[in-house]
Amino acid sequence: MPAARWISSDRPDTVSGQPLGKAFRKQAQATFKMAKATERVPYFQFDGPPEGSVVDAIRRYSQRYKMPAVIDTEVLPVG
Repeated sequence: MPAARWISSDRPDTVSGQPLGKAFRKQAQATFKMAKATERVPYFQFDGPPEGSVVDAIRRYSQRYKMPAVIDTEVLPVG
């Protein structure tokens, strides 16, 4: 259950071909800050593979905050 171990960030609209925007960078940074403060793991869910720059940004935050992140690319079922 993500709520118990992870701080999650859901970005189904950030998929392949979409540019990395300032809003996502702010959201990712906030996710890492909260994860660090609560001793949880940053968890990012995408509906499909994200743009390479998105993965690179998450990796940079992982290095900056010295904590691994989970990147989930499985489409969540609706309904």
